[in-house]
Amino acid sequence: MEVIASLDRVDSGIAMKLISIILCSLALAVCGSASAQRGCGGYGGLSEEVCLVSHLRLIANPEQYDGKLVKFISVLEDLDGNHFRLYYSTEAMRIQTPQDAIVLEGDIKDFINRAKVKNGDWVSIVGRFTQMTGNEIQGIYLGAVRDVVSIAPGH
Repeated sequence: MEVIASLDRVDSGIAMKLISIILCSLALAVCGSASAQRGCGGYGGLSEEVCLVSHLRLIANPEQYDGKLVKFISVLEDLDGNHFRLYYSTEAMRIQTPQDAIVLEGDIKDFINRAKVKNGDWVSIVGRFTQMTGNEIQGIYLGAVRDVVSIAPGH
């Protein structure tokens, strides 16, 4: 009841968005690993399987995709030209909750430049997802993408 009472003090539009985000996250969290595996297969001539997954599924179930090549669409946040984060929506990027972000690691500036994408653009990314365990320097995030294979505009 305290949550509902505190929502009365929040703008109703923002409250509805937050409730929608929470419900989507909960719905994705109950999906089993068997259904997650159905989205993995050959991709672009790579010898390793690539899992087609949503950003929300990655942050809801990071352990299911730890160490796997994944393909997903997210909103790119360019922090300083060298450091980048991915969010599941432009609204999530505006709110800036670290647990909603996935960090891009490694030297990816060439990928960004070739794709001609900028801050706030939707991007399609293929790379190796790594679950953050809290032992990393950036432990406030739930995951990172390393070994990027491609970045393209996400339509």
